[in-house]
Formats: sequence, structure tokens, C-alpha cells
Amino acid sequence: PPGGEPTPQATQATPQAPAQVLEPPAPGKGVWEKVRLPLRFTSREEPKSYVISATVPGLDLEDLKLELGDASTTLLVEGLRIPSKKESALMRKRIAQKIRQVAQTSPEKFAMLVKALPEVTEDAYLELGQGEFGRFAETFRLPKDVDVENIEASYTDGVLRIVLPKIQIQPQSDGWSFPTGHPARLRRAPQGHPGLGRGAAGPWGGSLFGGHDDFFRW
Repeated sequence: PPGGEPTPQATQATPQAPAQVLEPPAPGKGVWEKVRLPLRFTSREEPKSYVISATVPGLDLEDLKLELGDASTTLLVEGLRIPSKKESALMRKRIAQKIRQVAQTSPEKFAMLVKALPEVTEDAYLELGQGEFGRFAETFRLPKDVDVENIEASYTDGVLRIVLPKIQIQPQSDGWSFPTGHPARLRRAPQGHPGLGRGAAGPWGGSLFGGHDDFFRW
């Protein structure tokens, strides 16, 4: 009004959508090191070798390891499968959608989630990737006629193939020869993990996708 104090204009704060700025980070290799990836290995005997194989698309060859142990009587096969950029992007999108959903439906739960965002996103990646990605480690007992100095591995079209050549010896006059047989898989019980079981709550008080299954944790 004239001669009076200027009337302050009403301002309306635009509510910030915090969930939109909480874009989950991409999963690092360390996340998948924590996940147990069960693989189905098969073995067969050929005239001059034994062959161990498994189908595992997306294998990171830099992390593939073959290691002899127990006086060269066993072979450890260990590797890591990580998601592609496209697969990682799809998981990030699903996690972001879930975070927005939590923000809209449960402000209190969202407030707890914000305080532990790194743990929340890692838990979510583990939930989405269990059974598909992670580290595998299997030990095989070798037949006695394996030439351990010339074991070879190849990876083509998503198939890991390990060739165990046989020692080539001439049969003795008494018919003596090395005992043979398929490489035996040494089954080990999954190691215990102090983390989550299926449907359990994460350290922030919940889970985005129903919880982990401890079977897939190292």
C-alpha cells in the first residue's frame, strides 16, 4: 500500500525430489567378488586327454586362475563373471526406480536409506545379481595319468574348456599302467556368511528386492 511497507511477495518453495538425485553408483568388481556363482562343470575322457568344461558367458579372463595343489593331485579352477555395461545399466535403473518408490511410499524408511546409500545399493546389486554373476571356485581331483605340466585352458563363445593331457607311456610287458578315470569334483559345503538370508533385512532396516540368499555369498 502507498506509504506503507512493501508487501512481501509470497514465495512457494519447490519441494526437492531427493530420490531423483540419489542415482545409484555403478557396481564395481569388488561387489561381485562377494557373490558365489555356482557353475555346472562337466568332464569327459578322450583318447589322449580329459576335458573339463562349463558354460559361463561374460567371464573376465584376467581373473581366471588354474592352480595345482596337494602335490599336483588336485586342480583349482577359479574365475569371476561380471555384468556387461548394458546389464549394469539395467540393474542401476531398477535400483533407482525402487529408491524413488520408497521415497514416495515411506518417508521414514527413505530417511534411513539415505544414511546408508552405499550399503543399500551394494545390497541391491547382490540381490539382483545372485545366481547370474560372481566368483566361482571349484577343485577337481586329477587322475594319476594327467600331464600336469601341459594343462591348457581356452574360452570361446562363452564356454570355458580345460584340457588335461594324458601322459603318453608305452604299455609294459606285464600290462601295468596308470589308473585312469574322470577328474573328480571335490564338493565343498558353502562357507558360512554372517550376512543375510532370503528375505532378511539389510543393515539399513530393509531390502529393496526381498533380501539375499546366503547360498550365493562367500
